[in-house]
Formats: sequence, structure tokens, C-alpha cells
Amino acid sequence: MWDDELQREGDHVVYETRYRPTLKGKLRGVDSEWIANIKWARAHCQSQVRVVILTAVDAAANPRTVRYCYPDDSLIMRITHFNSLTGELRAESV
Repeated sequence: MWDDELQREGDHVVYETRYRPTLKGKLRGVDSEWIANIKWARAHCQSQVRVVILTAVDAAANPRTVRYCYPDDSLIMRITHFNSLTGELRAESV
């Protein structure tokens, strides 16, 4: 999840995608794998996911390139909306 797409709403963290496609270059194939993993989490994990935070080289670029990323072990989110065709996603912290 892109760090600049995470927002606080009250006592929850909310994530809404704004950038599609997510990645460019060699990482472009990650998009289809990511969509498959989201589908699997919805079917098998009560729509809950662990989070990897991505920071873009240029936050205004579309598509974006990842500057760095890290897992946030303290943040578990529930997917509340997902479009499997576009990859658009909304999730809220649990």
C-alpha cells in the first residue's frame, strides 16, 4: 500500500487506491499477483491482510516506481471494497 494513500479517520487507518496501474518496469507483473492475493485473502482470511508500505520515487508519477518498501507488522487491515478488474481497493484497520 502506498504510504501517501493511507489516512487516519478517527481511530482507524483507511487505505484507498488512487494510482492504477500500480507499478512500471520489471515490477509490472506484480500487479496481477497482487490482485490474485487480494482475492485469496477475501475468500480465505475474512478479507483481512497484513500490510507492506510502499514509498514512491515520485509521488506524482503514474505509473509509480518503488523507492523502498517495508512490512508494517503492527497494521492489519480489512478490505471493505475491491474491484478485481482494476485493482481499486479500500481497506480499514482492524
